[in-house]
Amino acid sequence: MATLDNIYHLAQILKSRRYPVSEATLMRELECSRSTLFRTIETLRERFGAPIENRRGQGYVYAKGNQDFELPGTWFRAQEIEALLVMDNLIARLQPGVLDDRVAALREKLAALLDKSTVRPSPKFPRERFRVLPSHIRELPSRIFELVAQSLIERRQLRFQYRNRGDGAEALRETSPQRLVHYKDHWYLDAWDERKDALRTFALDRMRDVIIASESARDVDADMLDDALMQGYGLFSGEAKEHATLVFSASRAEWVSEETWHPDQQGRFLDDGCYELVVPYSDSRELVGEILRHGQHVRVESPDALVREVSEALQAALMLYQRNT
Repeated sequence: MATLDNIYHLAQILKSRRYPVSEATLMRELECSRSTLFRTIETLRERFGAPIENRRGQGYVYAKGNQDFELPGTWFRAQEIEALLVMDNLIARLQPGVLDDRVAALREKLAALLDKSTVRPSPKFPRERFRVLPSHIRELPSRIFELVAQSLIERRQLRFQYRNRGDGAEALRETSPQRLVHYKDHWYLDAWDERKDALRTFALDRMRDVIIASESARDVDADMLDDALMQGYGLFSGEAKEHATLVFSASRAEWVSEETWHPDQQGRFLDDGCYELVVPYSDSRELVGEILRHGQHVRVESPDALVREVSEALQAALMLYQRNT
């Protein structure tokens, strides 16, 4: 059966092309098999009356004079609607004063975009029927967000007292802001630490006494930022130096196989139905937390240092329960 996502994606592809599109190209862009492509084309023709022609040896195209054919329903794919809903939810959570009256205007534009996706005859997108649930939100004073964003835009250095989440130690940090990151419902700043002469990531909710300095911020090349901060697993990744090999139980195999932990991950199903996942990482903190989330359904195979770290965390947790028995 052809999915609505494939139907609307195919319609968008054909509408944007004036020349025939080959089967191979359509299969690649839709990420589907040849049989699924044929079912999608047939559904688009028969159910929606799309004027699709198959030009032998060339591919598929809307019949001449019918390139303006439009579907009677949604114009957004599932991922696009999800993105708009998340953006609307994120903006709605901003404290008053962060973007002043522009917040209302921006939400109106997002609402208009969502309304365009509504299947007729409904004139409005039913936002009340969708929920975007934030997770583990930490309170962030709007003034800190404003100062960080201002220094980033004006390209000026930023000074602040920063409290380490691990040991609670606090120190003055002098930084050149590079970019703001919204990750798992929290805000972070990627910045060049002037004293440590290295790139670092800072959680905005751990900052206090934030001051925009008069000195100009240095610029770090975007590719260098990605190489330094996005190669390994999670937010505090840095350059990937290790690869974690994880084996998930058969009951979690299908679930985990559909997740993207890292763009460069490698996964395969094992003969016993389990799933092996290999993930590059540098800083293990966030990775360990994700592993512990799966409890008895995952086993760390390598490297040995990660095996010990997870094992020690599990043993420490077990001791807490043993003390109370």
